[in-house]
Parts: sequence; structure tokens; C-alpha cells
Amino acid sequence: MTFLTAFHCSSVRSIRGFRLAYELRAILDATIFGEEPGAEDNIRYSVGMLSFGQTLVRRNDALVPMQGHLLKYSLGLASEAFHGELNYFRPTAQATFY
Repeated sequence: MTFLTAFHCSSVRSIRGFRLAYELRAILDATIFGEEPGAEDNIRYSVGMLSFGQTLVRRNDALVPMQGHLLKYSLGLASEAFHGELNYFRPTAQATFY
């Protein structure tokens, strides 16, 4: 479920935006490697995550860019406070230059 998504377009070639989202997932069939023999094979758990991300796109063409860049990052926090069973922090980043 996405709470808020916004984009600002100053021209066709430049897009800036942000995203705030909450996600609740049920993991129904997980196999954990390195466990003791005879341990339960199918582990079930849930993950509740709140995430925020920003995007900056500046390129000369949306379908076949020849020059410009795409910068994107997101920060995700999974916690028991968000009705999940796991706690972790997940930063991701992407930079593409043409």
C-alpha cells in the first residue's frame, strides 16, 4: 500500500519525485540454508516495512536515452512495530549515467 507518491515535472526531460509506502508481506515458503538436519524446512513469517524513496531523472529521451542520468535511493525499515516478525534496515541506491 503506497501512502503518498508525488512527482514534479518541470519539463519532459526532468522528473523529480518521492514515495512513502507501507508494505506488509507474508512469507509462506522460506528455506534457510545452513540449519541443522531435521530442522523445519518451511518457515513462515511476516514482514512489515515502512519505506521512503526519492528519484531524480534527467535524460534526453524516456525510451532510448543517449545522455542524462537517473538517480534513485530508498530507505526501508522493517520492525515488529509495523506488525512484522523481523527487524532490519534496508538502504538501496541506483545511479545510471548515459
